[in-house]
Amino acid sequence: MSITEAKQETQQTLILAREALKKGLLPGKIHNDAKIYDLEKEKVFRKAWIFVAHESELVNNGDYVIRYVTDDNIKRNAFAGTAISIV
Repeated sequence: MSITEAKQETQQTLILAREALKKGLLPGKIHNDAKIYDLEKEKVFRKAWIFVAHESELVNNGDYVIRYVTDDNIKRNAFAGTAISIV
């Protein structure tokens, strides 16, 4: 399948999903289609602020949390006397 054909197939899936949403439905394909997932990563997760942790989770020096957002893992550290950082 060419890139153009894949894009057309994805667009067709999205059109069908929009029509189904008008009826209160959502096609199951939306949840497990790799092309839709790639599109979501590009259009949603790469362009939005993502909540990583609350300051109450990083109370002590050296505390950290690891979060997974799409294919990225994010580590947030706390160091005494400094701001919390994202690694």
